[in-house]
Amino acid sequence: NAHNGDISPHGGFKPCNKDGTSTSRGSSPELWFIDRDSDWGWGLYNGGFGHMASYQSKKSSSSDPHGMKELSFEVTMQWDGGSYTIYKWKVADDEFTAYEGKNSGCNAGDSYAFTPRLWAYNSGSTFYMKDLVISQSDD
Repeated sequence: NAHNGDISPHGGFKPCNKDGTSTSRGSSPELWFIDRDSDWGWGLYNGGFGHMASYQSKKSSSSDPHGMKELSFEVTMQWDGGSYTIYKWKVADDEFTAYEGKNSGCNAGDSYAFTPRLWAYNSGSTFYMKDLVISQSDD
């Protein structure tokens, strides 16, 4: 249930790694979902992102995971040699333009710096990855 305000489901995708081989949640930047009244929905947390919850009005939209439905999750990150930023983020048919340009805070010197990870908050949350595609482009 993604509408009862009990935090779960809560978890998401870490586009880079500031935590080495740790299995704890850590401090790596997160593109997350949370079911909490104060910041419900898809947002940013940790790393250089800080905390942003700009899309609380998306309940019942295509990106609402209520009912454990499978959602497409697309993020394009941009590395410019000094910063790793969000270029574009979309879940289902909802684009999250307020997060474009946000700096993850990761850098090339971090151990396992560009190793993406998934995380889930507790046993009431499950996040899956399917059909992961990683590509490089100069466009």
